[in-house]
Amino acid sequence: INYYDYLGLYSAGTDASYAGQPGLRPTQIKNPNLSWEETKQFDLGLAVNALDNRIQLTVDYYSKKSENLLLYLAIPSTTGFGYATRNAGKMRNRGVDLQITGIPVLTKDLQWTTTLNLGFVKNKVLQLSSDNRDEAGRNYILSSFGGQRVIQGYALNSFYVLNYKGINPQTGDPEWYTKDGKATTAPTAQDQIIAGNAMPKLTGGFNNTVRYKQFDLGVNFYFSYGNKVMLNEFQTLDNATLTTTNLSKDMLNYWQKPGDNAFAPAATSASWKTMPFYQLSTRQLFDGSFLRLKTLTLGYNLPSNLLNNTHILSGARLYVLGQNLWTVTKKEFRGADPEVSLYGSNGQVAGESYFSLPQPKTITVGVNLLF
Repeated sequence: INYYDYLGLYSAGTDASYAGQPGLRPTQIKNPNLSWEETKQFDLGLAVNALDNRIQLTVDYYSKKSENLLLYLAIPSTTGFGYATRNAGKMRNRGVDLQITGIPVLTKDLQWTTTLNLGFVKNKVLQLSSDNRDEAGRNYILSSFGGQRVIQGYALNSFYVLNYKGINPQTGDPEWYTKDGKATTAPTAQDQIIAGNAMPKLTGGFNNTVRYKQFDLGVNFYFSYGNKVMLNEFQTLDNATLTTTNLSKDMLNYWQKPGDNAFAPAATSASWKTMPFYQLSTRQLFDGSFLRLKTLTLGYNLPSNLLNNTHILSGARLYVLGQNLWTVTKKEFRGADPEVSLYGSNGQVAGESYFSLPQPKTITVGVNLLF
């Protein structure tokens, strides 16, 4: 949303409609009733330490309800404007965060610390004041060009798209499912379904730190489970009618004869013009679950007796750091990276990509000096 959305704004200039004479024209409708969003939150936590803090457990439950959500909505055209910011929604987040830390080994020369954290969250849009209604009569707001909608009664970042069935092995034509589950080559907007959302059912991390004399090893994994990812780039990469862009290698697997279980339709299929299979559907929607080795660090601290002779350094550590070295996704996942957001780091449209760059693998060699 913009700044000063509660004010009525005007713009100065000349207008051809008034013989080029200078004047003012309204550019924003005023809304003196616009107010802050309001949030009420309940938290309940439990912390347990045992065996001289060798085992530490924390469990937190939260229920967060936000009201008067600020949304940019369509307004009646009789006002002279198309859209304005309104207090028009309610949303609830409920979840549990769990963390357990243990020190399995603790001796003079060797120490191993391990931590596991898990996060469960359930999101629901409770109320949405919008004039938009879908085929089932539910209030909604379009949130992206990739099929995401905010739908009353469902989770934020829900995907609302056609349900793709596949290439008919006998005809070579693409097929989708109708609302009642029948195969069709000509789906309509009435056949769209809520096909999951971009919010993970479970996220977490697994940390391990091992120290042996002057050496230290750090291993950090983290994961996401149960979220969907829409890869809009495959509307382009799987479009054989385009002549100025590359195609995905999967397009080489196209239907040629009856009985083929092909990825793409026959080159001669009329569907390329009438109902192309690259149109937005669950075909571009993937399970975004993943496990990633985020960081791997190996370090060596120089012995103090060596540093004492320098009369300058009181500490020195050599290390090698690797980031994003290994990622596991579902076999069917076609993207370059499961962690995507259409607008970058602000995450306004989470779980959606259009040629988003993957996180790079990096290896860093360095030294930390303490003078």
